[in-house]
Amino acid sequence: MRTFGHIRRLGGSVTVAGLSLVAACGDGGPRTTTVRDSAGVAIVENAGPILPVAFEIDSVPLADIGGLNAPHAEFPGPVSSAFRGRDGSILVVAWTATRIAVFDSTGRWLRDIGQQGSGPGEFEGLGWAYPALGDSIVSYEPMNRRLQVFTPDGAFVRLVSLRPPANFEYPAVQGVSSGGLVATARRYQPSPDDYSLASIGGALFAFAMDGVRSDSLLALPPTERIWVRGGTWSRPFDTGNIVRVAGDHIFVANTGRLAVEVYDGRGRLKRVVRIAEPARTLAGGEYQRAVDSTLEGLRNPSQREAMRKAFDNAPRNETAPAFHGLAADRDGSFWVWRTAATRVVSVIDSAGHWSGDAILPEGFRPLEVGPGWVLGTWTDADGIVHVRLHRVQPVADDGK
Repeated sequence: MRTFGHIRRLGGSVTVAGLSLVAACGDGGPRTTTVRDSAGVAIVENAGPILPVAFEIDSVPLADIGGLNAPHAEFPGPVSSAFRGRDGSILVVAWTATRIAVFDSTGRWLRDIGQQGSGPGEFEGLGWAYPALGDSIVSYEPMNRRLQVFTPDGAFVRLVSLRPPANFEYPAVQGVSSGGLVATARRYQPSPDDYSLASIGGALFAFAMDGVRSDSLLALPPTERIWVRGGTWSRPFDTGNIVRVAGDHIFVANTGRLAVEVYDGRGRLKRVVRIAEPARTLAGGEYQRAVDSTLEGLRNPSQREAMRKAFDNAPRNETAPAFHGLAADRDGSFWVWRTAATRVVSVIDSAGHWSGDAILPEGFRPLEVGPGWVLGTWTDADGIVHVRLHRVQPVADDGK
């Protein structure tokens, strides 16, 4: 099994043989991208963007799914998956839903796939849905580890029960590539003392479509969580692993550092993309304010008191995550955003170069990007979540 992050981080002033791209930006300072080869793997170091703002997103969406008086777009939980079919249709899944909702490219409802139930083609509680090869659709129910495959028009094909690999728990499908079902699984290393930190190991696997046979692809960096009475809780500013599958590309990253590894569909590392940005040290009182905000959202007094005790006794995080989210394109490019509240996303092209940034519409979070468009969620003034499709256009370089 390959270990994620096995290629060492380069020092800030290392000179390497390879390709160096330099662009003059509006602030007068040069921005460089340096590329070198390491045993057939491209290492891309981005010191800054080629353009400060490289793309603009239309404020008026091409499609707006959701809102009041939209019965086919009312979902029982948060939207967990949204993606486009090759015909331009938009497929939406909400957490614990019992259907996959299908809309056309303008947001008009077309049909639902599935219904409540435990039989073939039925759902007890969805987690996610993904596009698969040949434009088929794969759904995954995490509570019973059921995976189902449908044709593009929604006809049921097969039902699979996903079995965790030996010594791992909680398999979760992340997408489908040419190598099979790409899934993560976790392995706990418990702590003997409450309020200490437990290590949670993780790995990426490729499952065959029967859900039984699996090949280990790579080990993920362990994450730390508070250990309390045989379970784990997250702290404010904890880091974690992100896995995205888009087309025949697998993107793997840990939010503790702004580095993304790009694999092909069979788990072969092709590219490591880094953005030079130091970890941000938390300001005085910032961690405690985040704790207080978390506790304010809990209505159960006993749970609130238990979590306060855990936060007060466990070690505190001293730095913020390097980034908070990643949305991928099937061509190998991707977007990242560096803070939870920011509207600024950094756009990385399919060669790993930091093209520049884009400004998101207020309240919008990307889920999938494609050529000239971005699909994501947007929350309106009533707190209702919509799925929106926006046009994305490059900003002309005026040479300033």
